Amino acid sequence: MSIEELEPSAQFLPERVRRNPVELPDDPSAEQLFREYTLSSKDLEEIRRCRGSANQLGFALQLCVVRHYGRFLVDYSDIPLGILNHLGRQLGLDNMLFGNYGAREATESEHRQRIATYLGLKRFDLDAEQRLEEWIARQQLLGAVAREIYGKAEECLKGWKFVLPAPLTLEAVVSRLVARARTEVRERIGTSIHERLGQAIDHMLEVPEGQRYSLLNRLKEDPPAPHAEAIRHHMELVQELMREGVELLDLSSVDAETVHRLADLVREESAHDIRRLPSATRYARMGCFLVETLKTHIDDAVNLNAHYMTDLWRKATNEAKDLNAEFNRKSVHRGMELLADLGDMGLEALALGRHEISLEPLIAEHDRTRLEEDLRGGVETCRSLLRLRIHAFLNRLRVRYPNLRVYTPIFLEVLDFKGNPGTAALLEALELLRQANREGWDEIPFDAPDSFIPRKVRPHLRAEGKLDRQLYEIFFFRALQKALRSGDVYIPASNDYVSFWNLLLPEDRWQQERERFCETHNISIHGNDELSRLANDFSELAWQASRDRNVQLRKDHLFVPRLEKEAESSSVVKLRKLLHADLTVKRIEEVVMESDSLCHWTRHFCSRSGQPLSPDHLIPLYACIVALGTNLGLAVMCNSTAGLTPDLLRYVANRYIRPETLKLVIAELVDFLDSLPISKVWGKGTISSSDGQRFVVHGGTLLGTVYPRYFGYYDRAVSVYTHVSDQFTVFSSRVIACSAREAIHVVDGFLENDSVLRPTEHTTDTHGYVELLFPILWLMGIDFIPRIADIAGQRLYKLDKDAHYGRLDPVLRHPVNLDRIRDQWDSILRLVASLQMKVKPAHVLLSKLVDSKPSDSLGQALLDLGRIRRTMTTLRLAMSPDLRRRQGRQLNVGEERHNLAKRNFFADQGEFQKPDYEEIMNKASCLALLCNGCAVTTAIQYAGSIERLRDRGYPVRDEDLAHISPLAREHIIPSGTYHFTK
Repeated sequence: MSIEELEPSAQFLPERVRRNPVELPDDPSAEQLFREYTLSSKDLEEIRRCRGSANQLGFALQLCVVRHYGRFLVDYSDIPLGILNHLGRQLGLDNMLFGNYGAREATESEHRQRIATYLGLKRFDLDAEQRLEEWIARQQLLGAVAREIYGKAEECLKGWKFVLPAPLTLEAVVSRLVARARTEVRERIGTSIHERLGQAIDHMLEVPEGQRYSLLNRLKEDPPAPHAEAIRHHMELVQELMREGVELLDLSSVDAETVHRLADLVREESAHDIRRLPSATRYARMGCFLVETLKTHIDDAVNLNAHYMTDLWRKATNEAKDLNAEFNRKSVHRGMELLADLGDMGLEALALGRHEISLEPLIAEHDRTRLEEDLRGGVETCRSLLRLRIHAFLNRLRVRYPNLRVYTPIFLEVLDFKGNPGTAALLEALELLRQANREGWDEIPFDAPDSFIPRKVRPHLRAEGKLDRQLYEIFFFRALQKALRSGDVYIPASNDYVSFWNLLLPEDRWQQERERFCETHNISIHGNDELSRLANDFSELAWQASRDRNVQLRKDHLFVPRLEKEAESSSVVKLRKLLHADLTVKRIEEVVMESDSLCHWTRHFCSRSGQPLSPDHLIPLYACIVALGTNLGLAVMCNSTAGLTPDLLRYVANRYIRPETLKLVIAELVDFLDSLPISKVWGKGTISSSDGQRFVVHGGTLLGTVYPRYFGYYDRAVSVYTHVSDQFTVFSSRVIACSAREAIHVVDGFLENDSVLRPTEHTTDTHGYVELLFPILWLMGIDFIPRIADIAGQRLYKLDKDAHYGRLDPVLRHPVNLDRIRDQWDSILRLVASLQMKVKPAHVLLSKLVDSKPSDSLGQALLDLGRIRRTMTTLRLAMSPDLRRRQGRQLNVGEERHNLAKRNFFADQGEFQKPDYEEIMNKASCLALLCNGCAVTTAIQYAGSIERLRDRGYPVRDEDLAHISPLAREHIIPSGTYHFTK
């Protein structure tokens, strides 16, 4: 990155926006016309005050344009006929009468003034500029690039009822205000950096003698694999940052988004580039980077410890099982058989009423000396087996204690742990172990607290007046890991492992936002009102289910029979063959370029400083997307394409490709397919599903975990978790650990959705649901309908313990605690508002709720509410086979997307070769881009084929087309030699 790119440019708008401030759609859809160009009766009355048909049409056009776009139309030379026809029909006029509207400047000026008065719009003036400056300062959007602020400023001015100025004018104003605000932020951050930290920052940018990398480069490295030595090295970095006073750097006066974006700039820059910056800019950026890095490294340290402890536990458990199995194989001998014979003799004696057992039959059959040896061996074998089963696991844990000690002393010493009520014993043990490490104790006091250790283990902790330090410390770290995950123990300097309530909206801000949030989502502030409404809905549904013939009971359990597989009609099979036969074979690079020519998604790619995509980088960008999306890699792509070099592709990928830009591109493709009439045959974008697809990952990474079900105990894997709409497009994609519960990532997909789709119904498989999701998605306006594997084994609940529901009474017999829901209603709303305002990632919040203790009031209230919503969903599924079929069809959409992704992600056997998280995430996002591009181009081919079939008189029915997916993959060729053209 050159020094000129480190500061925002005054000119950032694309040339086409400069030439044409208002860009009307060439072929507006019926929905667009209805939404943007439909006139009310009041509009018609105002329009008819104009003299002449041309003036009426022109006035109507300007009225609709300024209402939607915020500024007046300047160029009338190329107005889409669809818009003029739509306006003309409403006015009863021929669009040909539009004529030379705008020829008289006075008339056009008068119309603009009338429209502004009619809509209550004000002219952009110094007052508007001052309000805009205050808004930028108040909202602290300074970390965003000027190009992003420009779009938000337009929306803000429209909301304030100002007519937007020309793009060039607003561009200059925004650039000036952003530059001024950034200077203020730099100064504010710079004054927080003390002299010692400033010297440390300068030292971090230098490469120490005898080393290859600066400390800055080491801080940018991804977290290591969860091995003891690597964890200790990671903790030493955390300790070094704390030693320099980074945790004392107070940036509370700067918006968190600003801190994050300035830190991101440092991650993308080299130490050489940062040294060239002015000192104020250098210290501001590095200060933000160090604060963010310290929090990230602390989070990584906790995650590394969790992975290490999980791996330690798994290995000890498996080895103990192997030892037991081996012992059993070697120890089944004659002595065991003799003990069994003795048992039979004892049973026989008891049955006959005798109190003694005679050994004469055994002595007569065997040699007395040999019999005694066999009996002794059998008795010892049984006792050894008993001891082994109790101690084998504990012994295998003890074997691993020395490795654990490699990093645990520094882990306890450096991190500042705090606890919620109920964790006193754990924190007391923590201080005891810290003291033992500092003073070099060989033993831990005999009376050390142990209430956090499983009850069945405690008897084995103490023997002969001593406490087994090894077991004590291992089980302490196991308990600490669980407490950190649930939030019962937290680290104030962390990012994700802070107190649960610090992850939500601050109380004062929630008081300001509560009424608006409830009004927007049509939710009552008072829990009693919402619970009354819920009780009425529940009662009505339960009585309806009790009378429904589809609802079956077996042995006091709900029974939902398996649906028979729907046989495809011959018309569907025939239509699919016709459409697939008419598909043009396309290479994957053709799909990329064609989809860009349709919706121009490359306009979303820019550098971190806001510089738009250079025309010279268009072809290399296409190549990078294909290289990442097919897993081919940049170097191999150069060998498969003429005219490209590895250095060029690496530069373009580092400059433009990152999750933020790829997310906008994915949304652009989703929106484009939604605008095609054929997409409405498949769905309206109101139904979605989510599921994970597993891929092997090589090398050490926090995300990579052992997944024996698919990959055995040697390969590690990650999961690409995607949200797919009923229009077959992916609107969210993220990389998660296979060991993570997929359910905690469901909400993230909706919060990250930048497309026009707003699903109101969502389904997952069994692994993708927990009961907490039901109330959260319900309050977000989404009906959660997961596929539950064992419906018959599920408990069903009711709100009122005294309520009766006819023949469903044997099933609906478990009441929930309504008082607990009422008491926690405000906290429940605060949680959902915090999720929607993206205070913290949803999976961070939900993971703590899922792992919280049963005594946690909020978690238990959500569980009660979730049980009611799950019961209602279960009854609906039992009543409606159509709902179950719709659920199954949507889950099949996700499977079809997985199949297409597997075909496209072909290189290196579909395995991630490097453990770098950002590279994995970029590849997953590029893969989603390719799949959406395939859906778009195939849908367009379908539309052309359907038109030709209908022209020839072939009956193409929408109900048949609904069963034919645009995710066809046989005609897509992802491999070979690539040819890119502009």
